Amino acid sequence: MALEDIKKVPAKEFKLHFGAFREAALTEPIGVTNHGRISTVMISAKEFERYERLKQLDTRRALHPSELPREIIAQMEEEGYQGDDTPELDHLLK
Repeated sequence: MALEDIKKVPAKEFKLHFGAFREAALTEPIGVTNHGRISTVMISAKEFERYERLKQLDTRRALHPSELPREIIAQMEEEGYQGDDTPELDHLLK
């Protein structure tokens, strides 16, 4: 779900009716706005736990070349690195 698709409420209204929005957040995310832009999203504890579990499953990490181990850098310098052949994508290069 994208931010533009969630229910939005100004911070002042959120503060005045916190209990109602806390209940609403049990079933849908509530975007709290500041100057018309969502600054915070309130979700249920169950949804937060689900998010944390999904985050733990994603172990990908982007590295700057300077963060690579020396042996990997040496191997890439020696052998070069083009990646695996992907002939099914060649049409995208034309």
